[in-house]
Amino acid sequence: ERSGDHRELFLAAVKAKKNVLLEKPMAIKPSDVKAMVAAGNRAKKAVMVAQCIRFWPAYVLLKEYVSSKELGKCKSLILRRQGGKGLWSPWYFKASTSGGAIYDLHVHDTDFVNFLFGKPKAVSSIGSIGGTTDRGVDHVVTNYYYPKSKVEAVTAIGAWHQHTTWPFTMGYTAVFEHGTLDFDLPRAQPVMLYTDEAAQEVEMGATDGWFEEIKYLVNCVEQGEKPSLNMIASTEISMRIVRAELRSIKSGKVEKVK
Repeated sequence: ERSGDHRELFLAAVKAKKNVLLEKPMAIKPSDVKAMVAAGNRAKKAVMVAQCIRFWPAYVLLKEYVSSKELGKCKSLILRRQGGKGLWSPWYFKASTSGGAIYDLHVHDTDFVNFLFGKPKAVSSIGSIGGTTDRGVDHVVTNYYYPKSKVEAVTAIGAWHQHTTWPFTMGYTAVFEHGTLDFDLPRAQPVMLYTDEAAQEVEMGATDGWFEEIKYLVNCVEQGEKPSLNMIASTEISMRIVRAELRSIKSGKVEKVK
């Protein structure tokens, strides 16, 4: 479904007392997000936004290392997500219905940064307008600002204006005090752990974030519980971060996350 239709469909499903898995992005318009958060908070059933990267095995591993500090403090993180123009449904090419790459693609990494470290104090972004959509941000590079005691540098790049034959890529490089964890989806061995002593292959298994998020929500439904891993309120913060990125692209300045 088109991203611009999310509010109408979500509110109808909640009103009908359905369990809901809502495709990302939550919504493009701030007023839609506000209405959806209010409805989600009132919902009697399980509702969740499909931010699948929170469930993707390589990113789950990164979250575990950040939380456990097994490799020491995470000093820096670079996230990458890029795709070709593709031959998608026509609505993808209109910023009013897809939001451009910043909302439909890059939002995955912004959401995961929020999931890892919480809401940043501010962001600075540069971006390219159009190229795939009519007037959306189709290439974005963002720095997320946190207290140095939490993480020293976090950057994400997202784009879908490469030419059609460009293969979809996603990954990250996380530098910890005692090792570097690197994920590159197209690589023969996608996840590697590098230390001063050795380079180690990390096996992840065959599952993916799409399957795991659905499995998680189904389990919540069966147990009569509301999802805690991907709450509506947390996703709403991710949308606020994206809007700060858009303001930064427009102003050319560092923008606070409101």
